[in-house]
This record gives sequence, C-alpha cells and structure tokens, in this order.
Amino acid sequence: GDCDTTCDPGSACADGSCAAVAGLAAGSSTAAAVLVDGRVMCWGQNASGQCARAPSQAALLRPTVARLLGGDVDHLALGLRHGCARKTDGSVWCWGNGEFGQLGDGRTGAAAAPGHVASLTDIAEIAAGDNHTCALSIDGVVRCWGLGRGGQIPGGRDIVTVPTELVLVEPARSVHLGPSTTCVLVAEARPGCVGELALGTIPAQRPRVATMAPGGSHGCLLYMGGTVGCWGANDSGQGGVEGFDDLPAVVDVEGLGAATDVVVGDAFSCALLAADAGVACWGSNARGQLAQEGVEQSHTPLGIALPVATQRVVAGPDYACALGIDGVTRCWGAGDVSQLGRGVAGDSATPAGVGW
Repeated sequence: GDCDTTCDPGSACADGSCAAVAGLAAGSSTAAAVLVDGRVMCWGQNASGQCARAPSQAALLRPTVARLLGGDVDHLALGLRHGCARKTDGSVWCWGNGEFGQLGDGRTGAAAAPGHVASLTDIAEIAAGDNHTCALSIDGVVRCWGLGRGGQIPGGRDIVTVPTELVLVEPARSVHLGPSTTCVLVAEARPGCVGELALGTIPAQRPRVATMAPGGSHGCLLYMGGTVGCWGANDSGQGGVEGFDDLPAVVDVEGLGAATDVVVGDAFSCALLAADAGVACWGSNARGQLAQEGVEQSHTPLGIALPVATQRVVAGPDYACALGIDGVTRCWGAGDVSQLGRGVAGDSATPAGVGW
C-alpha cells in the first residue's frame, strides 16, 4: 500500500508503513519476503491463492501484502501452488492448492485463507516440496503431509492429509525438501532421503553435512568446513563438474571456494560464498538464472554481479533471489509470471531490486 513517507531502498511498504526484509522464500512461480514485523509480501503466480490473497489468473507483478495471512510470521515455505508459514508462537498455517492434502488441516481444495495445522506445536522449521510439506519440531521430530505417491512421505499412501511422523534413527536437526523428495539431517548419522531423487553416495571420510538442497533431478549439499558437493543430473553442468554424465556419488563442485549455504533449481545451483558473502551459480542459463549474457550453461561456478554482500539466497525452478546486506532483494532468471517482482513480466539475466 501507499506509505506516508518514502521507504528506504531496503524496506518494503506494506499497508502504509515501511518495514525491512528479514527473510525470503521461493516457490515454483511465486516468491515472498518475510518482513521484520512479521508480515509477508508476495509476488508472482496467485492462481491458487498461493499468495494468501483471493485467487487471480493475473500474476501479482509487484510485491503485495499477503493480507489473509496476517502478521507474526518468522519463517515461510512455498511449493508449487501452496505455501506454509511458521508463526512466532511455533504454530503452522498453510494455504493455496490443497488437492493432495498439502495444507495439513484436512482441506483438499484451493484455499487462499491460511488454515491452522492444529496438530503441530513448537515447530522449529518448515519446508515445502511441490505438493508436500514437512515440519520439524524443537524436539527433533519430523512430520510430513501432502502427496506421497513418489515415496516422499514413507508409508505407501498416495495422499496424506494430516501431519504424519517419520521414523528416524535419531532426532533430526533439519529437514530439506525437493519437488518430490524429502531429506533429513540427524544429529550424527549421514543424511537420508526418500522420494524421487535418491541421495548420491557420500565419499568416506567426508565431514558431517551442514545443510543440503535436493532438487528435481539433482541435489547439492554443504559439508562442515564449507565444501559443496552435488549429485544426480549434470546434463547442463548443474552438478558442478565437467562432462554431462549423471553423478551417482556426491562430487565436489570444481572451482568453488568455501560456502555457507547452497540452493538448487531445476537445472542450476547457487552457493553463498564464505569469503565475501558473494553468490556464485552454475548449470543452465536458459532463462538467465546464472545472471550472465551470452552463456548457455556452465559447470564452473560464475559469480553473480551483485552490488553488496548477500545475507540470503533462494532459488525457484529457474530463477533466484538474493537479500543483500543493504536490505534490498534482487532477483534474476525466469520472470514469465513476474516471479522477479519488477512490475513487468519477462526473463532477465540482470539482478535487479524487486519493486516495493
């Protein structure tokens, strides 16, 4: 909405007041920012109400308040056509397309109004795949719901409409979802994944895994110490090694320094670098997702031309966004339904600030 004063470049104008951006989330064709005051701004596709607003076939060209969600949000996860939020009291609320039970409250239709997943309390983090969702509680229990026919929710059921606990060897420390894959990091053991993307073999004597990013046909992980390794498809160089053969084992990305985070899209990967908090990406550049002109693909990580250091990077299937230390959110790549948030639809290989 309109503000009484001009907001700083790193602040969003929401319902008449300015607020800084605290976090980002990227879905299939919808992106969103969590503001420091707990409100959410959303842009891109909203046909199923995945921006917590009345469904509309027209995309949201600029960030718009997710009005039906309200405030007090501190973590957000977006899927193919649904979203879920953790609020500051540890509760979980979901909205959007629910045909596969991915809203977790028993609804199986489209619902722009967020519903409370009442069976979940004391939630530490949430994650969303294309059509399934998982939540990690503060005591290390992981519960998932939604589409399970690809094996991403163990138990053999096609559709799981309420949160169902996963059987783990020890308490989980994080949960990571790909489009149809669920991966869990536990306290000491190696990570485990179920669903359509099998985890590649992790070489012996490697450090513990700090975080991971499963995708549709490839995935990457970050070891303690900052080394990034990838597995799965490498036909566009998204595995970060020369050649185009699939990678059955996790292989270190060539030419990449130490990183603090890694994210993946459909056929590209990005890392947040430890040395300068820059961003480097590799893989397909068909939609500009490597932020390079005249490059079709690259197995070598290429630095993204960002004006300031980056706090956080997120990736959708073929676009990415970075939150700078100046508070500005800059996106690049596919923008056919305005997932870049610039006020117009269209792909762009140039990172630019969303239009608050």
